[in-house]
Amino acid sequence: MYEMRRYARAFVLLSTELGKEKEVIKRVMELPEVEEAHIVPGDYDVLAVLRVRRDIVAPSEEEVMDVVLDKIARIPGVKDTHTIIPTHSFTKRQE
Repeated sequence: MYEMRRYARAFVLLSTELGKEKEVIKRVMELPEVEEAHIVPGDYDVLAVLRVRRDIVAPSEEEVMDVVLDKIARIPGVKDTHTIIPTHSFTKRQE
């Protein structure tokens, strides 16, 4: 089970250039902070689930935005991102 207090999760919706979804997902999955990535229909093309370690000095939101701006948004084929940072999370997931 997740130790949710030590990590922050975020959901990043990505718009990609036409036909670049699989290339973008391959690059996104290479990032250590990305747990999952999904091709989705609708306004966005890819949904990435991030897991970043909480830092005592920097707020987790800052850590998430560093990943999104410095890594994900710079991937060739990514046109736009929309980041969702939950304030409270609940899961049934068992590992």
